[in-house]
Amino acid sequence: MQTVVCKWVDECVVLDIPASAETAYALYSQLDQHPRWSPWLYAVTYDRDQGSSTWALRVLGLRVSWESVNTVEEPPTEISWKSVTGLQNRGRVVFSDVAPDRCTMTLTLSYDIPRAIAAVLKLQAAEALVKRTILRDLKRFSTVLTGVDCIDFEPEGDDDLDAAAQTARAPNGNADVTLE
Repeated sequence: MQTVVCKWVDECVVLDIPASAETAYALYSQLDQHPRWSPWLYAVTYDRDQGSSTWALRVLGLRVSWESVNTVEEPPTEISWKSVTGLQNRGRVVFSDVAPDRCTMTLTLSYDIPRAIAAVLKLQAAEALVKRTILRDLKRFSTVLTGVDCIDFEPEGDDDLDAAAQTARAPNGNADVTLE
């Protein structure tokens, strides 16, 4: 049996949302809707009764999937989860009302990345890309939720992705690696 050495990476993004915590929680808790605001997700299935979900992500030719279980569901303020198979990750999203029609959304995501892949992806660049992607996804979430553009979308040019794609090559030069 081969041991894979991994590194946990933590990201935290905070965004003001022009809606109440209750309204934001109601949409965000519909996990199968996440691909609407997260274009790298291509499939999410959610079994609300079991509190479990299956996620599939595709980025830079990499396909990654995992199963998660919700560890905390406290409407309308918090959802926490952890993966049970596939890409190891855990996270928490908290909605805090700051006014009747405005809340702060704080998303904390931790993921375990094999050190060999971290080296190929140039970990610091990958972390920055992930953080920017999470922020953009949360801004798109706000737009889906309210129908109003949220606080200055950054241009989604291909420069970040092109740069990351150059570093996201598997050792054999093939960018199409499946981590499932």
